[in-house]
Amino acid sequence: MKLFLILNDDGTIFACGTTPLGDNPILVDVEDGMDVLSNPTNYLYKDGALVKDHELELKTARSEKIEELNAVCNMMILSGFSHNGDDFQFTETDQSNFNQQLSLLLLDDTLDVIVWKTENNGIKQFNREQFIDTCKAGELHKRKYIGQYWRLKAYVEALTDINSISNINFNSDINNVINNNTDSNIEDEVS
Repeated sequence: MKLFLILNDDGTIFACGTTPLGDNPILVDVEDGMDVLSNPTNYLYKDGALVKDHELELKTARSEKIEELNAVCNMMILSGFSHNGDDFQFTETDQSNFNQQLSLLLLDDTLDVIVWKTENNGIKQFNREQFIDTCKAGELHKRKYIGQYWRLKAYVEALTDINSISNINFNSDINNVINNNTDSNIEDEVS
């Protein structure tokens, strides 16, 4: 198969296709089994030919996995939290509303009751202490997932095997993964 390439200055592929594209594309022969069209970032144009660059492939795998983990982290945070038998929404708007209400509560000593909608118990009144505790629970919910993401990100960045990277998911028990995988030496960094 023949492909047309547009290259970056460092020899990495900016764009590729089966028809000419851009100014001065380079025409190259592609060997059977090369996945250039589906994974162009894994190849370099070097000495007149395309070569698979395992460092680029590893970098791409890490980047895609970290992006996936970040998306799941955000989804988990936004899914809401429970506290003292109440379920709360925690979208970005909800987080902003929690912060605004908490600020007003802390600035105004005369404010004793906060009215807030729960997902499972309807609209409820919370006294000052109850609402502050609820806000703390929301923050702990958020920190739990951010902490898991940070640990997994550090772990993925240290891996040197693409299969190990692809096997990581957001629910991976990071301590168990580290203890059972000899591919990485980051236990001290993420503990």
